[in-house]
Amino acid sequence: MKVNNKEKIDRIYAKKRIEDLNFPSPYQIGVFDKIIENNPGVLWAMTMETNRGCPHRCTYCDWGGLTYTKVRHFDLQRVKDDIDWARKNNVGFIFNADANFGMFKERDLEIAKLFREAADEGSLEAINIQYSKNSTEVIFEIAKILGDISRGVTLSVQTMNEPTLKAIKRKNELEYIYRKIKLIPIKERSMNEKLVFRDIPKLIKGEKTLISQLKRMIK
Repeated sequence: MKVNNKEKIDRIYAKKRIEDLNFPSPYQIGVFDKIIENNPGVLWAMTMETNRGCPHRCTYCDWGGLTYTKVRHFDLQRVKDDIDWARKNNVGFIFNADANFGMFKERDLEIAKLFREAADEGSLEAINIQYSKNSTEVIFEIAKILGDISRGVTLSVQTMNEPTLKAIKRKNELEYIYRKIKLIPIKERSMNEKLVFRDIPKLIKGEKTLISQLKRMIK
């Protein structure tokens, strides 16, 4: 590593990825029991994972670059127990930290139903999900299951600026995006962010062209 004055900074340690996800959930071993007990009137926010890893390798992101193609699952029973913990402990918001929820269709549809049950039977009001970048029908199925606790469906586009696409080693599949939009019933198609919103890195240019392209597709 080098900084502006070009002096080299020695690496202190190399962090290895945890290969075996068969370790206890902090929610299940009582890490948060005391704080919840001492604050009975609080509506809590919770972060959880159902898997780790990302099969993509975006230039600007270390997530896939460090774990390329290696997506590992947490045991499904652990996931069920964590969601049940949320239902019983006044959790109002869940941030699902998976990189591509919906990539594993049957498993993720089952998990989506558990999230919905936590909302129906507990205090869950909203959930934030990072959907799979290359799925179509399944993310709409998941969004329908989640209903009003979901923030909507994402359309993952990098930019319409060709030099930028070349620099970040990505390309946009416009036909793929078009197929996604066509899956939305006509009465629900809108640029309203409650229905369809842009999942675009904020620092990437070319959005004006992107928006005009998407608007033409939605009409």
